[in-house]
Amino acid sequence: MIPYINITNHRNEQIFIYHKFDNSLFQIGIIHPNQCILKTIPIGSTLIAKKAIQLNDIIVPNETLSEKIISDDNYIIF
Repeated sequence: MIPYINITNHRNEQIFIYHKFDNSLFQIGIIHPNQCILKTIPIGSTLIAKKAIQLNDIIVPNETLSEKIISDDNYIIF
């Protein structure tokens, strides 16, 4: 069974969350400051957080802030 993982953003900026799989990045969410999301993600998977910036009317990912591997914990904090 794949566990639910609580992904929390403790930064004062929006972040994009990606699941890294076979050298590809799959977007799984955008998290606003001090918000969280619940996702089912296999243990051992790699999550990447990227800073969100606004270009005109569009919010796009920018620099990589953090890269974490999901362990037996039920939460990830960025």
